[in-house]
Amino acid sequence: MLRRAGTVGRLAPVLRRLLKRLTVDVATRGESSGASTAKLLSGEVVVERWRSRGETKEAALALTVAQVRALEGLVRDDPGWTRLQTLVGRAGDPWNAFDWPAGFDPLILCAPLCQRVAFECRQCPVGQVQGRSCSDPVTDIGSILGLIGRAERAALLVHLDRLRAHLTAMTP
Repeated sequence: MLRRAGTVGRLAPVLRRLLKRLTVDVATRGESSGASTAKLLSGEVVVERWRSRGETKEAALALTVAQVRALEGLVRDDPGWTRLQTLVGRAGDPWNAFDWPAGFDPLILCAPLCQRVAFECRQCPVGQVQGRSCSDPVTDIGSILGLIGRAERAALLVHLDRLRAHLTAMTP
């Protein structure tokens, strides 16, 4: 048992890196079709990547586009689609959703944008267009859970393609 705070403090960065590697490895396991080379990242990992890229609006938008592309890959992949349906069905309510890969919350798609504006949606380029939070079920990101829950795979793919195009157009 570690008793000294100094020892725990020195181990924390090592444990965080190990957890990040395991999270990415677990998130990518089981994607059989290879439909997309992009991998859906946990909220923690995608925010860390945004920070490492200078915490810019451009980096936040680019990572959000990459997350949408990764979700598209999961939806196209039969085992990925089944997994998403299971995770959404298990959570039942978005407030009960766990972070990827243990669960699915669509806000992991836009986590860097949320961090960039400290969750002040009216300052976010996406929030400005929508006029509300991405967690709202009538928004482009918030509606993803409903589409998965209702097993509307084809509609979700069209929706994600439109969302990706919209986000890409926002990127300078």
